[in-house]
Amino acid sequence: MSQISDRFLTTLAPSVYDSDRGSLRMIAAMLARLGQPNSIVSLARQTNATGSTYNAFASTAGVRIVGSNGTGTSMTFRRVASPATTIVVASGAAIDLPCVANASEWECKRTDDSNTQVTLNVHVWNVV
Repeated sequence: MSQISDRFLTTLAPSVYDSDRGSLRMIAAMLARLGQPNSIVSLARQTNATGSTYNAFASTAGVRIVGSNGTGTSMTFRRVASPATTIVVASGAAIDLPCVANASEWECKRTDDSNTQVTLNVHVWNVV
């Protein structure tokens, strides 16, 4: 971080800024104060070897799945909870999937149904 941003953070948010952990700790603390998701869990989900089969995300308490599709291919997400929803996310695009209570409400697969497996890395946000 630059000296300006360090000074800004230590002046305006000294109780939450930690120079060793940087802005992530500060953001988490600010979100907690705002009543926003304040627990973030990283998940990796590999696509199914058959290509056309959806794989569910691991059972992880959360209200939102966020991330970026860095797989190099379009991904299709299907919500198995009510209301059922299908979303296609292009390669490189942002992912923002709402959950009622758990990441396992969503499944994913390659849009092209290729059997070449790719791994999607996302974050599950939760209010604790």
